[in-house]
Amino acid sequence: MNQKYHIYFTIIVSIFFTMGFVACNSSSKINQSNIPSEKISLPIKNNPPEKLKTSPQKSNENKFKILKKSGLLGSRSEANDIALPLLNSGKIKISDFENSFVLLNFWASWCGPCRWEMPFFEEIHQEFKNKNVTVIGISVSDPIPSAKNFAENTNVSYILASDSEGKVTRAYNVLQLPTTFILNKDGEVIREIRNVANKGVLTVFLNGIIERN
Repeated sequence: MNQKYHIYFTIIVSIFFTMGFVACNSSSKINQSNIPSEKISLPIKNNPPEKLKTSPQKSNENKFKILKKSGLLGSRSEANDIALPLLNSGKIKISDFENSFVLLNFWASWCGPCRWEMPFFEEIHQEFKNKNVTVIGISVSDPIPSAKNFAENTNVSYILASDSEGKVTRAYNVLQLPTTFILNKDGEVIREIRNVANKGVLTVFLNGIIERN
C-alpha cells in the first residue's frame, strides 16, 4: 500500500513539475518578445520626440510670422477695405458690413470640404439674415470665370466674392481651406475655424453674440 502511494505521489509531483517548467518557459518567451530592442525609442509623456513637438497650429503660426516679416501680409483692417468682385455682378468690401456680424468663409471650387459645408452656410444665412448677420464666401485662387461657373451650379444665395489676387487671403493668414472667421461689428475677428465648420457650434455661437449685443 505504501509502495503504491509512493508511486502515485512521485507521478503527481512529476506532472506538476513538468507543467510549471512549461509555463515558466512560455512566460519567458512572451516577456522577451515584449522587450524593445535598443533601436526602439518610445515617446515619453513629458518629453515627446522632436517630430511630435510641432503641432499644425504651431506650424501655421510660424508660417504666419515668416510671411509677416517678408511684408507679403497686409493688415486685416486694410484688407477689409479692398474691393472684391462679386461672382454675380458688382463689388463689395468687407468693411461695408461693419455694422453687422460677418461670417467670412474662404473656399475654392477644387476644395471638396469647402463644397460640402456650403449648404450649412446657406442654412445659417437663411436663419440669421434678419438678425444682423451677413454670410460672405470668398473664392481663393480660382480664376474669376471658374469661380462664376462654380457659383452658378450651387444653390446658395449668400454673398460670393472672389479674391483672385490673394490680398485678403494673405491678410487673414489663410493657410488651409476651408477657413472661416466671424467678425464683430467693428470688423474684428472674434472666432476662427481652420477646418470644416460645424453648423451646430456656429449656430450656438452666433445666437450667443446676438443675445449679448
